[in-house]
Amino acid sequence: MDWKGQKLAEKLYRWILVVTTVFGFVVGYWQEDFALMMQILAAGLSLACVICIPDWPFYSRNPIKWIPVSKKPKKNTD
Repeated sequence: MDWKGQKLAEKLYRWILVVTTVFGFVVGYWQEDFALMMQILAAGLSLACVICIPDWPFYSRNPIKWIPVSKKPKKNTD
């Protein structure tokens, strides 16, 4: 996962949690069912974990270009 992929995962995680929290609260309030609200929140958390925790290929679209290793021997300064 590259830096942009980490940023994307964080944005997705936050948006999924915010949307499911608001949706769960509204549905739970409308139905007057606290357990239903908690189930919706748990489903949103599970969805966010499945989408954001594994290193899916779309998180690695911008690979980091590292500097090549130099083959010069180090000088001993003793």
